[in-house]
Amino acid sequence: MARKEVAMEGKIWPPVWVYGINDHLDIPSELPPGFEPSGLLCADFRKLCATVNAATHPAFRAKLARRVKEPSKSLPSPHEARRRPSLLGKNAHDISLSLSEEKPPKEGPNLAVKSFLFDRATMSLLSLLLPSVQNVKVLCFSDCNLDCEMLRLLSSGLVSHCSVESLQIEWNSLDLPLPTLEEEDQQEEEENEVPAFDKASSLLEARERKRYTMQSDRLLLNFREWLESRFQGLEAAWRVLDLAGVDWDAKLQAPDFHVLLYEKLGVSGQQVLEVFEVLDGPDYGADGGVTMEVMREALQGLPEIGEDDPLGLSLAGFLEPSSVLECVSFRACAISRFELGPMSTALAKCPWQLRALNLWDNRICDKGAELLAFALDAYRGLEYLGLGRNRITEQGLRALCQPFQPCPLALEEVPAAKERISKQQAAAKAVAEAKEKHGRRWKGSQKSIKKKKNNSTIISKNVNH
Repeated sequence: MARKEVAMEGKIWPPVWVYGINDHLDIPSELPPGFEPSGLLCADFRKLCATVNAATHPAFRAKLARRVKEPSKSLPSPHEARRRPSLLGKNAHDISLSLSEEKPPKEGPNLAVKSFLFDRATMSLLSLLLPSVQNVKVLCFSDCNLDCEMLRLLSSGLVSHCSVESLQIEWNSLDLPLPTLEEEDQQEEEENEVPAFDKASSLLEARERKRYTMQSDRLLLNFREWLESRFQGLEAAWRVLDLAGVDWDAKLQAPDFHVLLYEKLGVSGQQVLEVFEVLDGPDYGADGGVTMEVMREALQGLPEIGEDDPLGLSLAGFLEPSSVLECVSFRACAISRFELGPMSTALAKCPWQLRALNLWDNRICDKGAELLAFALDAYRGLEYLGLGRNRITEQGLRALCQPFQPCPLALEEVPAAKERISKQQAAAKAVAEAKEKHGRRWKGSQKSIKKKKNNSTIISKNVNH
């Protein structure tokens, strides 16, 4: 099926989507007046793009309809020659003709987008349609380079009567948003006598440099906590290197740096090479090599990071009480202890709908495991927690197992515990009834609290490590 093109003043319409093509548009905060969504995500997205004159992202374009080859009209086929005449007469509907017609493509319950860039205009339009979607159950974004603002837009749409139950965001390392400059830095950049365009470019470059430094400090701090969890402190790690006879002033290249840390400290992987790139970058001289002394000084002089992490806040939006998600997967998103702070706070306040949380192949260390343990102690609805290929040692595992241990209650504490259980069960029942009311079949086995004959309760959760 050929793509329909309309010539408008020498231009091809609709335009082919490329990154940033919709940046000039003023995307509305609500659906345009008169726009009635049908509940089919891709069809509604194409319709909305045509309404606001936006280019349609390739992930939502209509697929080519399957066309059945029409039978030859010159000579009857052997099948037609042997076929009995229709009992309904000459005016009967010929099935072969209906098979030759083009059928509109059907939209399945899964929408997977892999290795496609997204822009904020596309995500803004998607967030407007998601509350009315009724055909999609699983939404997957793999290697799509979603930033903080895009994640916030996506989470704002997964509310109300949206049919999406599972969200998968995979292989999506997040960058910090562009920071604002301090007054001194901004005045220094503005005092330079350059044209306005060059001045704006200089300010943007200064903000980019500041973000690079912040992300480098974040990476090094995460690496330092990894060493602290393995050796119970940095000094113990330095003593191991001293006992191994390491030359602290020898300049190492990337392969030698990785081999030394693996053989002496037992750490390896992609982050070791990322640490080398940071230490060999502009903030530390960039002289074509890294010494162990430079690494030691860098790890010991890092600034602390605040609790209100912007990356963690954007991920925590999917765990908010207003979200409709039952299964969330953040696989291979470079999540560390900093992002887990806001995420654990949101998980602890989750009303009951979340059943599965997959954090496989991230950078969660013992401190992050302690934050998760705090959330698991408050939230009893999680049935699966995936923590494979992280940096959790025995100390972090003990913290994770703490919420699963039986907790004897005094007689005066029993009424409060029963009231809490009743509220949780009422919340789960309300969510199930709301889904059934709007035509959504309840597929979850949200029965973590089971009553025994002796009126005792068992709270069961599974943790995969």
